[in-house]
Amino acid sequence: MSGKSTSIDRIRPLRAGGASRSFVIIKHKHPMRIWNPHLNPMRTPILPTNLLALALVLHSTHGFAQGTCADLIINAVTYAAFNDTAIEVVAQAAEGSFFSYPAFHLVDAGGDTITREQVTFFGIGSNPQTHSSVLQPGQLLPPPSFTGTLVLTHQGMNGTETCTYPLSESLCPAEACTPFRVYFFNTGSVVNASFNWQITDVNGATVSNGTWDISTTTVQMDEEEVCLPAGDYTLRAQQTNGPTGSYRYGVTRNDGVTNGPWSLFFQSQPNLLPFRYFGPCIAGLNAITEMTDAAPIISVVDRSITVTTADGSGIGAVELYDATGRITHNSRTSSPQTMLDASARAAGPYLLRVAAPNGRIFTQRILIL
Repeated sequence: MSGKSTSIDRIRPLRAGGASRSFVIIKHKHPMRIWNPHLNPMRTPILPTNLLALALVLHSTHGFAQGTCADLIINAVTYAAFNDTAIEVVAQAAEGSFFSYPAFHLVDAGGDTITREQVTFFGIGSNPQTHSSVLQPGQLLPPPSFTGTLVLTHQGMNGTETCTYPLSESLCPAEACTPFRVYFFNTGSVVNASFNWQITDVNGATVSNGTWDISTTTVQMDEEEVCLPAGDYTLRAQQTNGPTGSYRYGVTRNDGVTNGPWSLFFQSQPNLLPFRYFGPCIAGLNAITEMTDAAPIISVVDRSITVTTADGSGIGAVELYDATGRITHNSRTSSPQTMLDASARAAGPYLLRVAAPNGRIFTQRILIL
């Protein structure tokens, strides 16, 4: 499979009855389109209907034929970009073919179903489409080097049909960096406003930055594409022009199908949004197990801030930001507990950020009285 995340050159889809045909996976480079964060344009609610009738309509009115297993083009099979509970499949149908009500499932070498997709698409056409196959109860995400089977179920002319595609590749992106988008939009009254955004890594180094602009003469949202490797990052937002309002910002991929973390924009507090990007692929991390680590316990008593790890491990780096986004404390410790003296700090909201030695990022808003 070749494309954005794999390098298999051929896949042999298996069919009922033992017949098989091989096909070449084609690389596709397609632009990410502007999307409305209020709506998900790629998914449509499944309505009660006659599946056979739908297939006939598609065939007769649009010139589509129900696809065979060899008509499916798989561009990528990877971990979900922003969470540890799904596998994502990017696929499309060969020109002139169509797969009705598709769903992808990942099966391991032992025959156990690891992930399963709930049907949320009317069909796969000739445009690339991203599917999310969700981790099943009691299952763990497989390691990056995976051997198993990708299963597609869809509705054909004679009912449910199944295609199977053997996989023996990494579930991590193959490229040095993988694109996603940082976005900002206004849910309130139409305004003119500008905002600076910045992405920093676990060491606080800036890895990308830019500006969001919204205008009364255009749409009330803006987004920019970023390309980064797997890692832990923080998206920072700061208003530079315009009135207060009802704003939101966040990260996403694949036309809004793969939504990442987002946050309201706070006028009087630091706007810091931590996110993990392709966590299981972060170098040096066994992220499949470490991503379940419990958050540290943070308490504020008598203007003293205490941070304690839940498992007795070392805390790592601790940062405290005031309401303007200015860092007022920065320390690092290998102890399981640390205390910050806040007696000399001004009363008000703060944001505490803890970067654990294993790469996990935790943030908590606190109030010093």
